Amino acid sequence: MMPAWRWAGACSIGTSHLKSNLECQDRASCMQIVGAEREYLSIVVSDGAGSAERAALGASIVCTGFQRLAVTHLRNGKSLDDIDEETVAGWLDEIRERISVQSKKAGLRPRDYAATLVAAIIGPDSAVIAHVGDGAAVLRNQATRVSICIQN
Repeated sequence: MMPAWRWAGACSIGTSHLKSNLECQDRASCMQIVGAEREYLSIVVSDGAGSAERAALGASIVCTGFQRLAVTHLRNGKSLDDIDEETVAGWLDEIRERISVQSKKAGLRPRDYAATLVAAIIGPDSAVIAHVGDGAAVLRNQATRVSICIQN
């Protein structure tokens, strides 16, 4: 059984967005996933590129797409051990395809939906981190008090 999780998140409009009268383009999602025999916590944050016309929507597609893929993977009896670089690359390709479809519908380019991705899927004994663009992820082992930081 997973420990009790506490999660807090906040999004804030930057000063350049305020000056340009742009909306906040940050998105985040956190969910507990019950797999075949284990429970996992999946966290995704995405920062839409301020220069991209539909960055907020791009960040939403990134968060929603990653969570859907993680849920499907874990509820189909697979574990964190089954998530390797190739699996994550496939997930990123699927998310890019969703953005491509959305951009074609709107008559725009995929880069108009540019957004970063920092994600973690955490299980009882291990974790998987996915990271595209700038940002950082930090994991800390409570027992050893060792922290690992992944950033770009």
